[in-house]
Amino acid sequence: MPAPAWQLEGLCLADPDLFTSDDNRGELVEEARDTCNRCPVQPECLAAALAEEGTTAANMRGSIRGGMTPTERWRISRPKKTAA
Repeated sequence: MPAPAWQLEGLCLADPDLFTSDDNRGELVEEARDTCNRCPVQPECLAAALAEEGTTAANMRGSIRGGMTPTERWRISRPKKTAA
């Protein structure tokens, strides 16, 4: 299946290794976030990441996507607990 056309506009294409680092902390993350914040397709990227990952656990996710770490994306996508 071909990649969506919007992916060809991503600023991450200039340095993909920055976004796939196993280190989701510190300077590399901030540099990746800065790039995402300037990216014209950041909303599409984040929406795609959330849709693809669903409720997958944070430790099973990877990469900075849509300006968020795997843990940050998990926090907004995990099932909400309901009061019993």
